[in-house]
Amino acid sequence: MEFTMHRPRTTWERRKDQIRSIWDVYRETKVGVIGIVILIFFTVMAFASYIPPAIDEMYRPLSGCDPDVIGFTQPSITHILGTDFVGRDIFSQLLEGAKWALIIGCSAAVCSVVLSTVVGLISGYYGGVVDSLLQRTAETVMALPGFAVVVVVGSILRGIGIWNIVVLISLFSWPY
Repeated sequence: MEFTMHRPRTTWERRKDQIRSIWDVYRETKVGVIGIVILIFFTVMAFASYIPPAIDEMYRPLSGCDPDVIGFTQPSITHILGTDFVGRDIFSQLLEGAKWALIIGCSAAVCSVVLSTVVGLISGYYGGVVDSLLQRTAETVMALPGFAVVVVVGSILRGIGIWNIVVLISLFSWPY
């Protein structure tokens, strides 16, 4: 009987096997795969939002308009989804909207995770009264209707910027 020596697996090989096993479990759920496809689609749209304005100034989502177009137009070769009432390209606006939706969503998620991690660390470290206060605060925030509060705060501030929206979404989603 002959004994063979196997070389030890490298860290990269172990990680690759872990990633493959996680992907195999994730791939079994159709909802997860559909979610990844949607996320990839939005990411491609977000990065594609930089292409039309580089082709021609009329494709700038907010300021560019086609000088040959007055009002709404049907989809055509120059305007894939048509134009709005000012003559701005709807496809460029759609790409720009996807970019900002992705930026706001990812930023709010990261801020919410950081905030909830800090609150959880403080709650776990100090315990007792601090833990109870932080848990009651989390329960109170969860009881508030987040969207309604964002709308009310926006009306109080007389308009609300993108980063204010990110902060408000983060403040109302950290307990979840």
